[in-house]
Amino acid sequence: MPFFVRIAWSDLRALRGRALSGEAVQEVLRARAAQAGIDDLDLPGHSLRAGHATTAAEAGVPADRLARTTRHARLETLARYVRPSEALRDTSSAALGL
Repeated sequence: MPFFVRIAWSDLRALRGRALSGEAVQEVLRARAAQAGIDDLDLPGHSLRAGHATTAAEAGVPADRLARTTRHARLETLARYVRPSEALRDTSSAALGL
């Protein structure tokens, strides 16, 4: 069973058992951002997956273990989600301590 599932809002007790789509994740993120006063959030759902993959890789998690978690069948595909850490650290946000 998927870790994140879409809830059938018409009956909160019922779970459909399907994984959330990227669009559903994006809807949740936009709704929460709007509640926080952030408009026009441009954060694709896959950026969360890339953030997880990058953080895990930097922490030394072996690629095969990470691929099992992210459900990537090929390590080549997983590698596209691991972002170069230098590029992430060399940003204006990093200079601000964010």
